[in-house]
Amino acid sequence: MSTAAAVDIGSMIYKMKTATGERACLVGTATSVKMIAKWLNAGEAPEDIQANYPHLSLEQVNAAVAYYHANREEIDQAIERDRAAGQKLAAKGRVA
Repeated sequence: MSTAAAVDIGSMIYKMKTATGERACLVGTATSVKMIAKWLNAGEAPEDIQANYPHLSLEQVNAAVAYYHANREEIDQAIERDRAAGQKLAAKGRVA
């Protein structure tokens, strides 16, 4: 039997205020759930994401993945807004 205390996954995510609202991030970092979701949607496994971001623990990455799955519409809308904004800037010649 393990003596480690259980971790409340919800305690690993916080909402960071931004100029355009809020974004879900991992506690103790500025790493957003949206960024983790983008990697996940690109086919990366949580272990690979963690290997690319060694300042994150696998538990943090998995908490972001769980948050994403529980709040998929919110995160996917944020990803889409970023994509649309990038396209708009590119059309104005501001992004290569």
